[in-house]
Amino acid sequence: MRLALNKLGTYKIDESSYVPKYFQLKEILGKMIKGMKPAEMIPSEHQLADQFKLHRLTARQAITELVNDGLLYRVHGSGTFVAEKKVEGTSNTIACIFRNIRPKTENDNFFLEIFEAFEDELSKNKKFMLYKCLNNMNSEDEIIETVSEILATKAGGLVLDERVPDSVISKLNCPDIPIFLLHRKSPVKAVRSVVSDNKSSVSLILEYLLGLGHKKLLFIYETKAPNQLEILDELKKLSIEYNIKKSDLIIIPATEKDFSGKSYRDAARKGLKLHNPTAIIGGSDWIVSNSYTEIHKLGLKIPEDISAISIGGFDISNHLSPPLTAVRINTEEMGRMAAKAVLFPGKYPGDIIIPSSLIERASCAKSK
Repeated sequence: MRLALNKLGTYKIDESSYVPKYFQLKEILGKMIKGMKPAEMIPSEHQLADQFKLHRLTARQAITELVNDGLLYRVHGSGTFVAEKKVEGTSNTIACIFRNIRPKTENDNFFLEIFEAFEDELSKNKKFMLYKCLNNMNSEDEIIETVSEILATKAGGLVLDERVPDSVISKLNCPDIPIFLLHRKSPVKAVRSVVSDNKSSVSLILEYLLGLGHKKLLFIYETKAPNQLEILDELKKLSIEYNIKKSDLIIIPATEKDFSGKSYRDAARKGLKLHNPTAIIGGSDWIVSNSYTEIHKLGLKIPEDISAISIGGFDISNHLSPPLTAVRINTEEMGRMAAKAVLFPGKYPGDIIIPSSLIERASCAKSK
């Protein structure tokens, strides 16, 4: 910041000019920050007022306009900093590579909620979403081709679906724009993530079930859902911390080939028959919804004979009988924060973790 003050010493406010003083200062600061690095702090309002013999409110107006222009950003209690450089010629669009968005009425299509919140936040900032849908998320060539097409529009940022693999992300050539990944983390350094707090979600479930006296747990997850793989990792780690025996934690993978739920029902039937758990945990509401079918087929009652809980907490969970206890993923906040992060990347230098919460309904009871 001292270097920045030194640079300002070469500039002066023209007292005789008809140009407002705040605008003169804005122009001076604009020239100064061109030679500064992103996240570098600029002089404070008081320092600028002293340097140029201005009222502090005049300095504040100049800074505020630069913040509104996206060239600076404020951190409450810390100061004002240089934002990441804008790419010349970029449009008012943010490029998005998402899965096929299905209606809310289908299964637990939480991604639509993320999508809508993301688009709404962009529109508040007079930006627009350029959305490309990938139906075949297994084809790396298709994804790379689609990303190349969408980046040719000179979009100001890129937001990716969790199902875009790291092997593809590492090949993307767009160093001048921010890239954010939704609903999972990535080891690729150029990418930041907006994710739910999976560790907290799993802790909430384990503390809740163990508090009800459950000791034998069945966990079913989708092998093609990256976020559920992260949940699985957290579950394995936390089960050790909570002193859960390996024999008391049954983990069954499922791979859904369509939206019928058959693989989830098969996994539930296998786990229920072979292991006799007292509680079933699903990596999603849709998994547990299908598990309800198998539980009823075996003549068991929820929650009298077995408790059920999921990670999701979307519309479908409240319409089951009995309504499903769940850890709620805050999809709306995930969408909003993803938009804010890609619009103002300098304010969000790392991954963004969205808190989750437990919604207690009628599907869980004390273990017999």
